[in-house]
Amino acid sequence: RIAKGQQRMAQNRALLDALQAEYGVPPQYIMAFWGMETNYGGFMGDFQVVRSVATLACMTKRRDFFSNETVQALRILALNHMTRDQMRGSWAGAMGNMQFMPSTFMKWGVDRDGNGRIDLWTSLPDAFASAANFLRGIGFKPGLPSSEEVILPQGFPLDQADSTIEKPVRAWAAMGVKKAGGAPLPNADEPASIILPAGWRGPAFILYPNFKAVMNWNRSTLYALAVGALSLRTRGVY
Repeated sequence: RIAKGQQRMAQNRALLDALQAEYGVPPQYIMAFWGMETNYGGFMGDFQVVRSVATLACMTKRRDFFSNETVQALRILALNHMTRDQMRGSWAGAMGNMQFMPSTFMKWGVDRDGNGRIDLWTSLPDAFASAANFLRGIGFKPGLPSSEEVILPQGFPLDQADSTIEKPVRAWAAMGVKKAGGAPLPNADEPASIILPAGWRGPAFILYPNFKAVMNWNRSTLYALAVGALSLRTRGVY
């Protein structure tokens, strides 16, 4: 997946660089989300989106959420962005290369290729621009990565490894925390947290401010860590 992401990034470099200049989102993050969501467009789901969200509005406890998604899916059709048969996605209604829910599509979708339609299925300019617009909208800012693996020093107070405890990056560095390869942490004042998702015997990670933005895309900590790791490896950091 890493090699494939690097290949796709090289193939779309001009577009991704233009989007970074406009939205402040580095190419490797768009590639990481694309890879995580659909294996770089390899599988986007084959359920009819309107049927999926309408069914879930009737059959789950999240009635209000999926009722709104049904309305937004119908708006997408009414605006002629996609036909009903073409608008296919996951069993829960996530659509296109970046697996946007209909409400996300309507709020953050971008017609980058300028053809009058937002097409997250077959137009990579639309899909990538929509992802960059969404990430910026949910708090992603240029600068530090979202997360990376670190090495904790001997005697590190494990009660400090908690996502609710934030210290400036330089404070963690002063405590002896280093990047996984042994390099120093950035000399930065941004707030960051240390977590041990697999317990004290497992790997440690530092969470920079952009981690919160990644979590706004998907509320799974492990998903967000995977995005951070894939983005760094796609960029060739490790």
